[in-house]
Amino acid sequence: MQPEKHFLHRLESLRGLAALCVAIHHSLFMIVAIGLAGTINRGLLSVFYGRGAVICFFVLSGLVLGESLKRNRQNVIPGCLHFYTRRFLRIYPPFIVCLLICTMILLAFNFWKMDSLAASQSYSTKYVDRTSLNNVFKNLCLFEYDLNPVTWSLAVEMIGSFLLPLFHLMSGTVVSRGALFVCLFLFQFLDSATRVFGDLPIYLWMFYLGYLIPLFPACLLKFLGRQRIALLVLLSAAVLVFASTSHFGNHTIPCSIALGFMILAIFHFPNERVFSFLDHNTLRFYGRISYSFYLFHWPIVYSFAGLMFWAVPYKVLINGPIVFSIALAFLSIGLATVVAMFSYNYVEKPCISWGKRLRHRKDPGSLTGEPPGERQSPKVS
Repeated sequence: MQPEKHFLHRLESLRGLAALCVAIHHSLFMIVAIGLAGTINRGLLSVFYGRGAVICFFVLSGLVLGESLKRNRQNVIPGCLHFYTRRFLRIYPPFIVCLLICTMILLAFNFWKMDSLAASQSYSTKYVDRTSLNNVFKNLCLFEYDLNPVTWSLAVEMIGSFLLPLFHLMSGTVVSRGALFVCLFLFQFLDSATRVFGDLPIYLWMFYLGYLIPLFPACLLKFLGRQRIALLVLLSAAVLVFASTSHFGNHTIPCSIALGFMILAIFHFPNERVFSFLDHNTLRFYGRISYSFYLFHWPIVYSFAGLMFWAVPYKVLINGPIVFSIALAFLSIGLATVVAMFSYNYVEKPCISWGKRLRHRKDPGSLTGEPPGERQSPKVS
């Protein structure tokens, strides 16, 4: 298998794996788990770390968006306009469809909000207020995320996508790239006191981290290529840092750096055998549909949880939270997979095609930017 093909497939699979982790993570959060069950639940949440999976989306977006910008030979203004149009067509149509479905479910069914002593705080604190037209409009504009809580990441994606072409223009030299990265990294600390820009500074530098991955120093890559044991040691350390993040306050910096190194290794060492599990067709399949899967899994998980609280006595749920959480994960992932397939085939793919038609014929960009679930192009067989 050629290295480039291997690389494309493995990044696609990594995105699919991250989307599955988010879905399992949310399934584990619906039912109260205490005592030994709580300990097991926390262990599972460390493995299926949802916030880390979303960080993975951001770093991957910076990587593939950056590669698209680097390969684009159009003039600055037309190139940026086409870039922004493709991003809008990529992100918004599936998001609008999912938002409308969430709204209709909230208006039509009462089982979405079931009172149960077995319901966790994550379940009970959602969908407290009635849905209104103003509320739908604010969610559509990504000012609020209460109709589908996972869409907070789309606001970060949109703003990061808007700023990345500017960062690209400012990244002509090693010095400018280093200075820009340090400024973005420090910006999150400067904004933490005032919170003027909300959570954006926490995640914006992750986009640029992904952008810098292809530009990693060649001398270090050469060393890691010759000393495989050093690469494996660093990868093991990165995995341990990622797995331990949830036990130490969900700090994003070590988790992001660990994920950045793992993605860097996949990018620069496409034939590394340790990543061979990413060649599995199941993960590649979920990579293709992962954006729609990511959008639709939350309302499906929440709906199944409401049905479970309605159908199963709370004492039974409290006595076996892990079993019921795993059952909830299987049920919701199954249905979300079917819904995501329809969304991918009948919403995503047509919109991606429309976006590609806008690309200039002389633009050879072989990677397109993407939110969770975008499939890199061109198609590699």
